[in-house]
Amino acid sequence: MKYTLFILFCFCTYQLKAQVQESKFDNHFLNQAFTDSANFYHIDCSKYPSERNSLPIGVFDSGTGGLTVLHALISYDQNDNVTKSAEPKGDGIADFIHEQFIYFGDQANMPYGNYAQENKTSFLKQLIYKDALFLMGKKYFQSANDSVCKRDKQPVKLIVIACNTATAFGKSDIETMIEKSGCQIKVIGVIDAGIRGALENFSKGENGTIAVLATAGTVQSNGYLDAFKSLKEKNGYIGKIDFIQQGGSGIAEAIDEEPNYIDRNSQKPRSVYKGPGLNNNDLKIEKNLLQIYQFDTIKNALLCDTKIGDCSIMQLNSPENYIRYHLVSLCEQ
Repeated sequence: MKYTLFILFCFCTYQLKAQVQESKFDNHFLNQAFTDSANFYHIDCSKYPSERNSLPIGVFDSGTGGLTVLHALISYDQNDNVTKSAEPKGDGIADFIHEQFIYFGDQANMPYGNYAQENKTSFLKQLIYKDALFLMGKKYFQSANDSVCKRDKQPVKLIVIACNTATAFGKSDIETMIEKSGCQIKVIGVIDAGIRGALENFSKGENGTIAVLATAGTVQSNGYLDAFKSLKEKNGYIGKIDFIQQGGSGIAEAIDEEPNYIDRNSQKPRSVYKGPGLNNNDLKIEKNLLQIYQFDTIKNALLCDTKIGDCSIMQLNSPENYIRYHLVSLCEQ
């Protein structure tokens, strides 16, 4: 299978001066973006391509975690590509094989969940606006040292928000922005898709529990809880389905290999470490649960000051071990 894929990661911020000519939005940044052609994020929706079939699908996240969403899109196979009818096992040919994708990871500002947790939602929403406008535009800087931007990127026909926090705090704002601007691009977020997938495991009258492990900011937003309540009622699920959620502190940082949470080259505990530990009361590793955590110890995935069973200091050093820790903690609680 052959795809066209354009992956961009942002490591720098560009600020351009602009003169606002008219007010379309309550947001000053958006007024600049839509009214001043000199602005890096400027979009003229009157000139947006009317023929969009050949345009790429845009996917964005605050880092690399959204690549799992991109992979799911690229490998998705639930239809017969000839008859266009749904098939339980697909037809062996990816449904989006002829699509192009642009993935944008804002690693300069990751992880987004921290802004929500620190009540910096205004700054967070501006980052989310920029992500969407970048995908809709044609401009990009190929490196941090470039002084002139390139203008040959294709705009997108659809935006997929592959970030829980961005979906919870910005999806409706992006939709409002696009509606007011007149570009008319559909926006899809991972939260609704995740809840739909979870509910598909239940029959309409079945009882059970759905548990969500997400960043602290996403949990704080109640985005999954709101989607669960809405879709459960909308789709006619009448069984007693309990809903619990937990913030997975450090998972996003470990996936993106932030030094305070993971250092693959380390062979012993580190002083800068901020993740779960034996003596961390907020993120405590319980010694009596070590057999349940089943931490991976290969290739420095778990750091200990002595032998693993006799540690007085224990630090997680792989994304998989962070996930193991939080899943056991979630189940224990």
